Amino acid sequence: MREADFQTIFGHWVQSQEGRDFIGAGCAFELKFCRKGQALPFSAIPEHQILALRRVRGGEEGSEVMYYKISDVGGAVSGLKPFDCFALQRCGGWFAVCWWQKGEGVRRWYMISVEVMAEEIAVSLAREGLGVGRAEGGRKSLTEARAMKIGWLVEVE
Repeated sequence: MREADFQTIFGHWVQSQEGRDFIGAGCAFELKFCRKGQALPFSAIPEHQILALRRVRGGEEGSEVMYYKISDVGGAVSGLKPFDCFALQRCGGWFAVCWWQKGEGVRRWYMISVEVMAEEIAVSLAREGLGVGRAEGGRKSLTEARAMKIGWLVEVE
């Protein structure tokens, strides 16, 4: 199983009724893929992803726009890209985090809003700056158990 497999299953979910209901007028997603029992290191979530997903939501003032130009090179499998660019504003910004175990297909993942993920990372950095170790509640990663508490579980058949 690879992240590309998760991307395919996620794409099918987005096009399902449940996915369409979730998306509403539009959303942007960053997919993250981990092996079961491992944690997603916060270092695997670069700052530019947080900033872009926040911009999709409109930024702090609610007036920012996320504009993205789709590359003319290496586009869609068919060789035809759908359009040149898109702009998103006041849409959902989400991380979809999947934990996968060998022998299992991707059937579940957690949707975590960019605001909640950014807060998790900020708290982790603040604790690290204060010298708080893991034994005292400091974290450098997101576990599946924590994702259950802060995210929304999506299960597909």
